[in-house]
Amino acid sequence: MSNASVIRLVKSIADSQPARVSLHTEAGEKVHIDCIYKEGVAPRFFLVFPPNKLPEKINTSQSCLVSIRSDDEVTEPLSLNASIEGIIGGRNMELFATDTIDPTTLREFFRVNISTPITIGFNPQTDNESDLHWTMTGETLDLSGSGVLGLFDEECRNRHRLTITFDLPSPPVTVTCSGHAVYARRVRKGRWHIALHFDRIEPKMRDMIISNCLAEQRRQLMESVHPSR
Repeated sequence: MSNASVIRLVKSIADSQPARVSLHTEAGEKVHIDCIYKEGVAPRFFLVFPPNKLPEKINTSQSCLVSIRSDDEVTEPLSLNASIEGIIGGRNMELFATDTIDPTTLREFFRVNISTPITIGFNPQTDNESDLHWTMTGETLDLSGSGVLGLFDEECRNRHRLTITFDLPSPPVTVTCSGHAVYARRVRKGRWHIALHFDRIEPKMRDMIISNCLAEQRRQLMESVHPSR
C-alpha cells in the first residue's frame, strides 16, 4: 500500500476506538496489550494504555502490529503495521503506520479470555472403534477464531478427530466443530489445560466466535481503562 493510501486509511479511523497492539520487549518477549486508539497527524497516531500495563523495556526499534476495532462489532478489525516513534508519560505511545495487514490472517491475534462450558469427545468412525467413544466437559479459559484453551478434570484420551462443542454468550449460539489437541498440560489440583485447534468449522460459526471475542475484548478494555469507582 502506498504512503498516500496509508494516510487516507489512518485518517478514516474514528478517534477513541478500542485497539490491541503486539509489542516486543528488549528481552525478546512478545506481549499483547489492549489500549485505545487516538488520532494524530496521519500516518502518525497514538495509543493510550491502562495504568501500569505498558512494559518498561519495550524494543522501540522493532515494528509492531496494531489492530483497531470499529463500532460495528461484526466487522473485521483494521490491522496496521507501525513503527514506534516514542513513549510519553508511561501510558501513551506515538506510532507511524507503514502498511495494512489482511485481518483474515490474524485470527490468532484475537485470543480473548472467555469462560463458558465446553465438551470434547472422540466419535469413532468405524465399528472396530466403537468402544473408544468418550466425552468430557470443562470450561473455556480463552478463545479465538482458530482454537480454544480449556480447563478439564482429566487429560483427553485422543489428540485427533475430536468433536468440540461450546456455547457463546453474545450473540448466544452453540458451536460444534472438529479439531485436535495441540497440547495437554497438567496444572494444580490434578486438572488439565488442553489447547484445541479447530480443523473443520463452518465459516458462519467462526464469524460468530470472532464477533463474541471482539465484544468481550471491548467490554474488558472499557473496564480496565474506565474502572468503576
